[in-house]
Amino acid sequence: MALLDADGRPAVVGETFGYWLESSDFVFIGEDHEDDDVMELGKHTFPRDWPDVYTESVALRALLKRRGPCAAKRVSVVPDPEEDQWALVEGLELRPLQSLANAKAVCARTDMQVVEGWAVYDLLCDVTGAAFVAERYWWNSTSDGTWIDYSPRP
Repeated sequence: MALLDADGRPAVVGETFGYWLESSDFVFIGEDHEDDDVMELGKHTFPRDWPDVYTESVALRALLKRRGPCAAKRVSVVPDPEEDQWALVEGLELRPLQSLANAKAVCARTDMQVVEGWAVYDLLCDVTGAAFVAERYWWNSTSDGTWIDYSPRP
């Protein structure tokens, strides 16, 4: 899977402008995981034992607490769009791993607001609730405040 520019052409180092993630857009937490490197990110998944892990995991609470590295005012599972919501962005080219560009494109097409936050994943190399990685992530919000994520999964 190649990184593509806004016109769908392969990105060229030193020439192409775009919205891509860098290592500072990832935060690791958990005993022996704070110095993990995103370039060596192993298997990860949606947090196991959800929603109980949100209240039971010391690592997850430390990640999302008010003064934590990924401080959160609201924590929610952001769903995929419903069929009628997909119709609003029909023909729009949305790409995996480019959530900011995707959310901005959806905003331009629909006037849905862009929401910046974190996608949190459970690291499968450790026991349930012990280690997580957060990825800086963008999605959209409807006029009634409902969050929707149009970005395709890799």
